[in-house]
Amino acid sequence: MATFTLDRPVKEICLECRKDTSWGSGNHVNRIPCGREEEDGWLCAECQLITCDNCQGEVLDYECSMKGDLLCTDCYEEIGSDIVVMFIDEIIEKYADYFGFKKGTVKPEYNGDFLELLELLRGVTYVESRGNGWAIEQGFEKNRSE
Repeated sequence: MATFTLDRPVKEICLECRKDTSWGSGNHVNRIPCGREEEDGWLCAECQLITCDNCQGEVLDYECSMKGDLLCTDCYEEIGSDIVVMFIDEIIEKYADYFGFKKGTVKPEYNGDFLELLELLRGVTYVESRGNGWAIEQGFEKNRSE
């Protein structure tokens, strides 16, 4: 497996398309480090583009659906998502009873029972830290009774 290393000179080119990525080239912004077996350099923004699985547009910023599709932001918002960003109080209010915690025992602090509640959530649905909250896929409760 090739990795980016500082043991050899870093070339100011995109290792995919071989375009110049040096300062002032127009390809310096949004480049990312790239290491190959023989050389180290960069990937320009154009070579990082992915194809949206819904609209087939080429995008640099994308979201991944729960099915594993790569979607541009517009398609992701249009299709909708069952993922909601929630904060500590909201998570406790919605899920503490569901996982069998006694009412009032889970405190709105990032420790103890709340961390256990987060781990239980991660065991049954998608949970990802987002800023001061957590992105949580909704609707898994319905699947429990099926």
